[in-house]
Amino acid sequence: MKFYPPNAPVPERLQTDEFLLRPIRTGDSAIDYDAIVASRDLLRRRTGGKWPHIGFTAQANRADLEQHAAEFRDRRAFTYILLVPSEERCLGCVSIDPLGDGLRRTGATEDYSSTAAENQALVSFWVRSDVVPRDMDRYLLTGLLPWLSAEFAFSRIVFASWNEDSRQISVLQEAGLNRAPIPTKDKSAVVYFE
Repeated sequence: MKFYPPNAPVPERLQTDEFLLRPIRTGDSAIDYDAIVASRDLLRRRTGGKWPHIGFTAQANRADLEQHAAEFRDRRAFTYILLVPSEERCLGCVSIDPLGDGLRRTGATEDYSSTAAENQALVSFWVRSDVVPRDMDRYLLTGLLPWLSAEFAFSRIVFASWNEDSRQISVLQEAGLNRAPIPTKDKSAVVYFE
Protein backbone atom coordinates (compact mmCIF):
# COMPACT_ATOMS: atom_id res chain seq x y z
CA MET A 1 0.00 0.00 0.00
CA LYS A 2 1.34 3.44 -0.91
CA PHE A 3 1.59 5.97 1.91
CA TYR A 4 1.73 9.06 -0.26
CA PRO A 5 0.81 9.61 -3.94
CA PRO A 6 3.98 9.31 -6.04
CA ASN A 7 3.30 12.47 -8.06
CA ALA A 8 2.12 14.65 -5.17
CA PRO A 9 4.58 17.25 -3.87
CA VAL A 10 5.86 16.93 -0.32
CA PRO A 11 6.02 20.34 1.37
CA GLU A 12 9.53 21.39 2.36
CA ARG A 13 8.75 24.04 4.95
CA LEU A 14 6.24 25.92 7.02
CA GLN A 15 7.44 29.27 8.34
CA THR A 16 5.68 31.71 10.63
CA ASP A 17 6.91 34.55 12.84
CA GLU A 18 7.24 32.05 15.70
CA PHE A 19 8.85 29.02 14.06
CA LEU A 20 10.22 27.19 11.05
CA LEU A 21 9.25 23.60 10.26
CA ARG A 22 11.39 21.71 7.74
CA PRO A 23 12.48 18.11 7.09
CA ILE A 24 14.83 16.83 9.77
CA ARG A 25 18.40 16.15 8.67
CA THR A 26 21.21 14.11 10.16
CA GLY A 27 23.08 17.40 10.66
CA ASP A 28 20.35 18.47 13.11
CA SER A 29 21.46 15.79 15.55
CA ALA A 30 23.10 18.08 18.13
CA ILE A 31 20.25 20.58 18.43
CA ASP A 32 17.60 17.85 18.28
CA TYR A 33 19.35 15.88 21.02
CA ASP A 34 19.60 19.04 23.13
CA ALA A 35 15.83 19.51 22.86
CA ILE A 36 15.17 15.88 23.77
CA VAL A 37 17.46 16.03 26.81
CA ALA A 38 15.94 19.36 27.91
CA SER A 39 12.47 17.82 27.70
CA ARG A 40 13.27 14.27 28.79
CA ASP A 41 10.94 14.26 31.81
CA LEU A 42 8.03 15.66 29.82
CA LEU A 43 8.59 13.21 26.95
CA ARG A 44 8.92 10.20 29.25
CA ARG A 45 5.82 11.20 31.22
CA ARG A 46 3.70 11.66 28.10
CA THR A 47 4.87 8.37 26.54
CA GLY A 48 4.42 6.29 29.65
CA GLY A 49 8.19 6.06 30.10
CA LYS A 50 8.77 4.59 26.61
CA TRP A 51 10.77 7.44 25.03
CA PRO A 52 13.46 8.57 25.30
CA HIS A 53 14.57 5.36 26.95
CA ILE A 54 17.06 5.49 29.82
CA GLY A 55 20.54 5.70 28.38
CA PHE A 56 19.40 7.33 25.12
CA THR A 57 22.60 8.76 23.63
CA ALA A 58 23.54 11.38 21.05
CA GLN A 59 24.77 8.54 18.85
CA ALA A 60 21.41 6.75 19.09
CA ASN A 61 19.67 10.01 18.24
CA ARG A 62 21.87 10.46 15.18
CA ALA A 63 20.92 6.95 14.03
CA ASP A 64 17.24 7.86 14.48
CA LEU A 65 17.72 10.98 12.36
CA GLU A 66 19.43 8.96 9.63
CA GLN A 67 16.40 6.67 9.59
CA HIS A 68 13.95 9.61 9.51
CA ALA A 69 15.88 11.23 6.63
CA ALA A 70 15.79 7.95 4.65
CA GLU A 71 12.05 7.54 5.30
CA PHE A 72 11.43 11.10 4.12
CA ARG A 73 13.54 10.63 0.99
CA ASP A 74 11.69 7.37 0.19
CA ARG A 75 8.30 8.95 1.04
CA ARG A 76 7.56 6.30 3.70
CA ALA A 77 7.08 8.84 6.54
CA PHE A 78 7.78 12.54 7.04
CA THR A 79 9.56 13.90 10.11
CA TYR A 80 9.97 17.64 10.46
CA ILE A 81 12.11 19.51 12.94
CA LEU A 82 10.56 22.50 14.68
CA LEU A 83 13.06 25.35 14.88
CA VAL A 84 13.32 29.00 15.84
CA PRO A 85 13.23 30.99 12.57
CA SER A 86 17.04 31.40 12.59
CA GLU A 87 17.38 27.56 12.72
CA GLU A 88 19.80 27.76 15.67
CA ARG A 89 17.58 26.02 18.23
CA CYS A 90 15.29 23.01 18.05
CA LEU A 91 11.87 23.48 19.62
CA GLY A 92 10.50 19.99 18.93
CA CYS A 93 9.38 17.70 16.12
CA VAL A 94 6.38 16.73 14.01
CA SER A 95 6.01 13.17 12.72
CA ILE A 96 3.69 12.18 9.88
CA ASP A 97 3.37 8.41 9.50
CA PRO A 98 1.16 6.09 7.47
CA LEU A 99 -2.05 5.81 9.45
CA GLY A 100 -2.02 2.01 9.74
CA ASP A 101 1.61 1.87 10.91
CA GLY A 102 1.10 4.79 13.28
CA LEU A 103 -2.00 3.22 14.79
CA ARG A 104 -0.17 -0.09 15.34
CA ARG A 105 2.81 1.69 16.93
CA THR A 106 0.64 3.72 19.28
CA GLY A 107 -1.52 0.81 20.43
CA ALA A 108 -4.65 0.63 18.28
CA THR A 109 -6.08 -2.82 17.80
CA GLU A 110 -4.81 -4.77 14.79
CA ASP A 111 -8.35 -5.16 13.43
CA TYR A 112 -8.77 -1.39 13.34
CA SER A 113 -5.23 -0.58 12.18
CA SER A 114 -5.60 -2.86 9.18
CA THR A 115 -8.58 -0.82 7.92
CA ALA A 116 -6.40 2.24 7.20
CA ALA A 117 -6.33 3.10 3.50
CA GLU A 118 -3.74 4.69 1.23
CA ASN A 119 -3.00 8.40 1.64
CA GLN A 120 -4.03 8.49 5.29
CA ALA A 121 -1.71 9.89 7.96
CA LEU A 122 -1.16 9.82 11.70
CA VAL A 123 0.41 13.04 12.99
CA SER A 124 2.12 13.47 16.33
CA PHE A 125 4.19 16.33 17.69
CA TRP A 126 6.07 17.52 20.73
CA VAL A 127 7.59 20.81 21.81
CA ARG A 128 10.36 21.30 24.32
CA SER A 129 9.37 21.94 27.91
CA ASP A 130 10.69 25.48 28.16
CA VAL A 131 8.53 26.78 25.28
CA VAL A 132 5.25 25.24 26.42
CA PRO A 133 4.58 28.16 28.83
CA ARG A 134 4.93 30.49 25.82
CA ASP A 135 2.26 28.47 23.94
CA MET A 136 4.55 27.15 21.23
CA ASP A 137 2.37 24.03 21.02
CA ARG A 138 -0.65 26.20 20.23
CA TYR A 139 1.27 28.26 17.64
CA LEU A 140 2.49 25.04 16.04
CA LEU A 141 -0.95 23.47 15.80
CA THR A 142 -2.47 26.72 14.50
CA GLY A 143 0.03 26.63 11.64
CA LEU A 144 -0.05 22.87 11.14
CA LEU A 145 -3.76 22.39 10.58
CA PRO A 146 -4.18 24.53 7.44
CA TRP A 147 -0.75 23.47 6.12
CA LEU A 148 -1.57 19.76 6.40
CA SER A 149 -4.95 20.30 4.80
CA ALA A 150 -3.84 22.53 1.92
CA GLU A 151 -0.32 21.33 1.11
CA PHE A 152 -0.43 17.55 1.56
CA ALA A 153 -2.34 14.97 -0.48
CA PHE A 154 -3.80 13.03 2.46
CA SER A 155 -7.39 11.81 2.38
CA ARG A 156 -7.50 11.56 6.19
CA ILE A 157 -5.38 12.98 9.00
CA VAL A 158 -5.54 11.69 12.57
CA PHE A 159 -3.59 13.20 15.47
CA ALA A 160 -2.25 11.04 18.29
CA SER A 161 -1.50 12.16 21.82
CA TRP A 162 -0.70 10.26 24.97
CA ASN A 163 -3.36 10.23 27.64
CA GLU A 164 -0.78 11.49 30.16
CA ASP A 165 -0.30 14.69 28.14
CA SER A 166 -3.35 16.64 29.31
CA ARG A 167 -1.85 19.87 27.96
CA GLN A 168 -1.59 18.54 24.40
CA ILE A 169 -5.05 17.00 24.58
CA SER A 170 -6.42 20.38 25.62
CA VAL A 171 -4.58 22.11 22.74
CA LEU A 172 -6.00 19.63 20.23
CA GLN A 173 -9.53 20.09 21.59
CA GLU A 174 -9.21 23.90 21.63
CA ALA A 175 -8.25 23.72 17.92
CA GLY A 176 -11.63 22.12 17.19
CA LEU A 177 -10.41 18.54 16.75
CA ASN A 178 -12.69 15.84 18.07
CA ARG A 179 -11.74 12.66 19.83
CA ALA A 180 -11.68 9.83 17.30
CA PRO A 181 -13.32 6.56 18.38
CA ILE A 182 -10.33 4.36 17.62
CA PRO A 183 -10.14 1.16 19.69
CA THR A 184 -6.86 0.57 21.49
CA LYS A 185 -5.30 -2.41 23.20
CA ASP A 186 -4.54 -0.32 26.28
CA LYS A 187 -7.43 2.10 26.69
CA SER A 188 -5.39 4.39 28.93
CA ALA A 189 -2.37 4.99 26.68
CA VAL A 190 -3.22 6.96 23.55
CA VAL A 191 -5.97 9.30 22.48
CA TYR A 192 -6.74 10.14 18.86
CA PHE A 193 -8.26 13.27 17.31
CA GLU A 194 -9.56 14.20 13.85
